[in-house]
Amino acid sequence: MYIKKADILSGDTFLFEAVFQAMKDGIIITDNKFKIIWGNLSAQRITGIKIDDMKGKSPRDIKTGLLDEELFKDIWTSLMVYERWEGEIWSKHRNGKKYPEKLTIFTVKDKSDKEIERYVLIFEDLTLRKKIRQRLKVFSQRDSLTGLCNRNGFEINLQKKLSDYRGDFIFALILVDIVNFKEMNDSLGQNIGDEILKKCAVILKENFKSGFLIGRYGSDEFIIATPRLKYENKIFELTKEIRKKLEAPIKIDDIEVNILVRQGVAFYPLDGIDVDILIRNTNIASFYSKEMQNALVFYDKKMEDEMIKSFFIANNIKRGIDEGEFYLMYQPIFDINGKKLAGLEALARWQNKDIGLINPMDFISIAEKTGNINLLGDFILKEVSKDIVKWKDAGIDIPKVAINISTKQLEHQDFCFNALSIFEYYGVNLFKIEFEITESIMMGNIKIILENINYLNGAGISMSIDDFGTGYSSLGQLKNLPIKKIKIDKIFIDDIPYDSKGVEICRSILSMGRILKLDIVAEGIETKEQLEAIKRMGCILGQGYYYSKPLEPHEIQNSFL
Repeated sequence: MYIKKADILSGDTFLFEAVFQAMKDGIIITDNKFKIIWGNLSAQRITGIKIDDMKGKSPRDIKTGLLDEELFKDIWTSLMVYERWEGEIWSKHRNGKKYPEKLTIFTVKDKSDKEIERYVLIFEDLTLRKKIRQRLKVFSQRDSLTGLCNRNGFEINLQKKLSDYRGDFIFALILVDIVNFKEMNDSLGQNIGDEILKKCAVILKENFKSGFLIGRYGSDEFIIATPRLKYENKIFELTKEIRKKLEAPIKIDDIEVNILVRQGVAFYPLDGIDVDILIRNTNIASFYSKEMQNALVFYDKKMEDEMIKSFFIANNIKRGIDEGEFYLMYQPIFDINGKKLAGLEALARWQNKDIGLINPMDFISIAEKTGNINLLGDFILKEVSKDIVKWKDAGIDIPKVAINISTKQLEHQDFCFNALSIFEYYGVNLFKIEFEITESIMMGNIKIILENINYLNGAGISMSIDDFGTGYSSLGQLKNLPIKKIKIDKIFIDDIPYDSKGVEICRSILSMGRILKLDIVAEGIETKEQLEAIKRMGCILGQGYYYSKPLEPHEIQNSFL
């Protein structure tokens, strides 16, 4: 606020009086002896002291002594040096009630600008403003739906919890995730979803009180800091109780809802000594509880290392393809009896410039999760096409080249068009191509998958099931698929002929194959004993290190020319 020096010094105060009486801030003017000569109505309202009773007194008198000697000296020094002081103090109303006050004091000099003629005090009662600020602070830390702490509030309170704890102790942080909450929300409606969250919050608040800190951490996540634990293994009992309470049927209107929860756990101080690290590690444990579909997972440093590696892989797949780090190798498939080449299986490899050779099991699964599988799949189809053309030009006739196809690729509406366009561009005979799918396709969008499989089969591309016996297949499902071949998974070959169960499983698969008129390939043959055992069972086709390790394209050319 700007007050003209002339208005304060002159006797013409009509305008001055009208303006400053209307101000919400209290204004007091003193003489050069710091004695009050004027005050506005707001000054009277804020202090509870009438203006006439103020006159002739020092502002220190009407502040009832709350300006202690040290602060008064600081204010006076600032006025003498800088001609101004501003800050917050505690003051007291005439009725004895203390209140926070913002106070500004400045000097007004005479016409020669040498001597101080007046002191002007402008002050505001901050009580309401601070209450509003405090209320906003509380709201900013509170989840409006459940009444629990929100993420920000939980972290602030957890920091206080850590600050209060001293000495040798442990406690656990538990992140509770409601399984498939989004699907539940979509099918039952958001109102029901909100009610489920509110009921869960009530259950947690009512059953876990003393020493517990509970918050809503995400749309479908609750986070709990336990009281001090004498032993780490006490957490098993506690997490079991949390799961039992939350998984009990919840009644909402006429609907009975049953939920499942998964929990990720990290311990203080073992898994982190500050809020950020502790919560991050609890999140990592929760992530793995979802990935592994386990009800309870404890944080382990290896999980973090795997996540860092996974992030690196996800972030570098496209760059790796663009920069030529990916390449193909081929595992020969032989006729067991005549040792004649029956086909090749294309295998993707990634030699990363920073961390070296990356396991296909790692980068393929991550490519599926990130959506890069279609990019990687197109790369493989193009490379296979180029190699088939090279071999043909070199006079090598490869009966079939098998290419592994992901469920995610088959769920893509444009997969058939992309694949057939690539083969057509390179002039590949479609009858030379075999797509290997896994039994997991039954867990995908089966309508689109079946449409794509049937269309590709009609175009001349044959279909086989890889890793048979490890997934979700049934005879009924096989009957509906245009499958020409199945491959017995390596885990059933590993222990034959010495494992009777493995032998019986292989015999059963071979028997089923004969009934359905399917070709059977035994994967992972590594010893002569395995070869002889599978041959005695009537298997015709095999692949594995006993015959040949995976070969580079030029090695295929040299080996079978």
